[in-house]
Amino acid sequence: KKIALLSENTDFSQAYRNKIKEKAAVKGMEVVFDEAFNTDTTDFRTTLTMIALINRKQSFLFNYTKYSIILLILGILI
Repeated sequence: KKIALLSENTDFSQAYRNKIKEKAAVKGMEVVFDEAFNTDTTDFRTTLTMIALINRKQSFLFNYTKYSIILLILGILI
């Protein structure tokens, strides 16, 4: 399986990202997208478009900012 990771550039989010990458490697999954964004980022169009174009089975979002719900919904739609 191929997975995409999008994470906020914070200690909390990066810790979860690293665990997912470790678990993915153990399970033979390939990380085909792995990008972090700053907490003040407001425009995710390019990033979400890139994720949409990747042939992947799962997408994971790691953050706890006010944009979490919006990004999650957009991620599901693409």
